[in-house]
Amino acid sequence: RKAYFKMSMQYHPDKNPEGKDMFVKINKAYEFVSSKEARAAEGPDAENIILILKTQTILFRRYNEVLQPYKYAGYPMLLITIKREVEDENLFSSSVTMLNSACELAHHTVACSVLNAEEMRREGGIEVLAQALSRCISVISRETTDDAVAVKVCTSVLRCFAAAAHFEECRARFAEVPNIARDLSRCLWLKGASALTMAANDCVCAFSVSSALQTQLLEAGVLWHLVLLLLNYDFTLDESNVERDEKSHQQEFANKNAKAALKALCCMGGFKDVGEGATPANAGIQAAVSALITPYLANKLKEGTPEVVLKLLNSNSENPYLIWDNGSRAELTDYASKQQERVIKTGEQDPGFGAQFVFTCHRDELILGGVFVRVYNEQPSYPITEPSQVTMKLLAFIINEAQYFLSAANVKTQGSEVDETKRARRAQGVVQAIQALRNVIRANQGVEVACKGSFKLLFALLSLAEFPALQQMTLEVIAAVCGTQACVADISEASVLVYILFTLQTLPSGRPTALECLHAMASNGKIVNEAINKGALIYLLDLFANSPNAQVREAT
Repeated sequence: RKAYFKMSMQYHPDKNPEGKDMFVKINKAYEFVSSKEARAAEGPDAENIILILKTQTILFRRYNEVLQPYKYAGYPMLLITIKREVEDENLFSSSVTMLNSACELAHHTVACSVLNAEEMRREGGIEVLAQALSRCISVISRETTDDAVAVKVCTSVLRCFAAAAHFEECRARFAEVPNIARDLSRCLWLKGASALTMAANDCVCAFSVSSALQTQLLEAGVLWHLVLLLLNYDFTLDESNVERDEKSHQQEFANKNAKAALKALCCMGGFKDVGEGATPANAGIQAAVSALITPYLANKLKEGTPEVVLKLLNSNSENPYLIWDNGSRAELTDYASKQQERVIKTGEQDPGFGAQFVFTCHRDELILGGVFVRVYNEQPSYPITEPSQVTMKLLAFIINEAQYFLSAANVKTQGSEVDETKRARRAQGVVQAIQALRNVIRANQGVEVACKGSFKLLFALLSLAEFPALQQMTLEVIAAVCGTQACVADISEASVLVYILFTLQTLPSGRPTALECLHAMASNGKIVNEAINKGALIYLLDLFANSPNAQVREAT
């Protein structure tokens, strides 16, 4: 009143002819602030409430360390505000909405203090925010951008959930509201809202501390969205060192979201189960990821080098552990896109979550110990990470196949029919495996001792004269192991020298290798006695006298 009288005297038309307009404004303002009826009719000013909410948000963002010991007392009114806004039928048609400011404040209060996270949970804030998320995600199209109010609300809610998920009680409550995982999955489906996608990726990471939430995220279809985000990465942009505007450069956003998606995938599957950022290992998710991006790249997730994995995923490569090209990417993109569309439209997806997925280019490959055998034979100098394990896998395959061939040979001897086409095809696989065994033994000293106990069946392959390539590769493996006394001693116990003598007659091209094996094994007295008893002297004299190859005569 005092200010009114002072200003009305100053701008009264009788004293100030130029103050007429201001005098009218002063009177209207005085009438409004002094009228209780006017206040009751208009209700609270939404813009003023928004200013209050934003002011508190700024305080919690700037002074979170100072405010950390204190509990935020405004949750009851804040949650009522959010709930009323969500229930407003004209929410998105109104020129002023408090929902985004209220959800943003909820995020910053929770991020500030564990006391606030617990208080919000007790007040039912998780359920209220989940309703806000569902309401807003229902009006967002796939191309909606981050500027839309509904997108801003979803972003604030997910950031709030990510902050609250650091606390066990909050995670337990999240697991009780299954719609949260579904709506989070839908946020990852959007293409035009990069900030929302980033918030959703962070939320997946935070939720993945809980095994129950990991499963809910998988069932909600999060896996397909993350895989497709990985395939949007362009490694040439990161390697170019060209200056770019992050706000307008779409590929820059795509690269950031691809890195965030890779981190989310790692957390969701529990690929890092020790140290900082560790999450529970989830066997189902790990199996699905291994099938979708290959076991080699899935193992790379544990190494914590996202740029390396993303570059491999988005370039062409062929090595003993990875066959990956444009066709592989196109096949994965097509499969994941169909699953993504299916889960968005119907809520259904592959019951195995892709764990049975096989790339077309891998179907005809022999894969043992995670190694593409054909490629390894083409690149024998490529370092094998676990040579002992690969040696055991190769041996197990070879021994199993050897039993098949010996059985088939017996059946054939008895006059029964044998599928020769199938037999020839399997022989090719055995040749590949034996060649790989030779390569891994040559490149990794000490792994040959794994062959001990297998020489009886291994030598028996030399009897398959109809497969000369198989005989030759088997001889080369035997030559590779004969440099180890432990292996020679085991060969002497198996009494298999006769097979070497057999190849001297049936495999002329393999005679130099067979003689090399005999020379190496001659250091063992038991083998020498066996050679004498089996008539080795006759075989050697025959070669010495009749072989047209001077090198063979000299070796004899």
